[in-house]
Amino acid sequence: MHIHGNYLGTQYQLLNGIKKQIFKFLVSRSTAGIVLSSSLKENFNGLLEQDKVFIVENFANNNLISKEIIQKNSSQLNLLWLSNLMEEKGILDFLDALILLKKRCVNFEAKLAGKIEDGLEKIIDEKITELGNSVEYLGVILGEQKKDQLVSSNVFVFPTYYTMEGQPISLIEAMATGNIIVTTDHAGIPDVVSHDNGYLIKPRDINDLVDNLENISKNLAHEIEKFSASNQIYVKKNFTEDAFGQKIMNIILNISNPKH
Repeated sequence: MHIHGNYLGTQYQLLNGIKKQIFKFLVSRSTAGIVLSSSLKENFNGLLEQDKVFIVENFANNNLISKEIIQKNSSQLNLLWLSNLMEEKGILDFLDALILLKKRCVNFEAKLAGKIEDGLEKIIDEKITELGNSVEYLGVILGEQKKDQLVSSNVFVFPTYYTMEGQPISLIEAMATGNIIVTTDHAGIPDVVSHDNGYLIKPRDINDLVDNLENISKNLAHEIEKFSASNQIYVKKNFTEDAFGQKIMNIILNISNPKH
């Protein structure tokens, strides 16, 4: 059983009676459980023995990993949002932070890509209109268009506090393409993103987000030099398709040939 989020354990605890018994019966019959990082292993508490729970991190597709170090533009903040535009993912906090940045006369350009959560269309449109030419909504992007946006940006912002958040693959993709990361200390994120990769902020703290973005802007060339190349190398060493495939294969071999 390979879980990609962080809600299985919570869901189990919320159940009772026959539903909880059936849930445990089915999950506990798994030969092994796979989670995305160490802090997510507790999802299997009471369901699988810990020696049956394995960690396999997300990966960046090969087409996002460049043989040569990608050089980032340091003339201004080029911010990228690449996820569903959901309230719990922090999209409203991000837009409010951009409004404050503009009031502080910080020069930036922001691109937003992803599906808008039902019911948020009006408020998001209003905030984007207030921000004017500084922000562009691209809709859902894939393939080369997605890669182009990741390469042309220099700061990837993701202030999520999503209840079911696991380990967002978008963060690994952003590091693979040399972006400075600004995200939250939430769910499995600190297992793959540290202060070596950018900035971990407090969830739902707009001022913390604004202060970090303003600081990056004031020292942009230095910040790019500090994080961009090292983030690309970090992904090449740890989060490739080959690494992912090998870890999955090792687990299959391990559970197929248990030691007696």
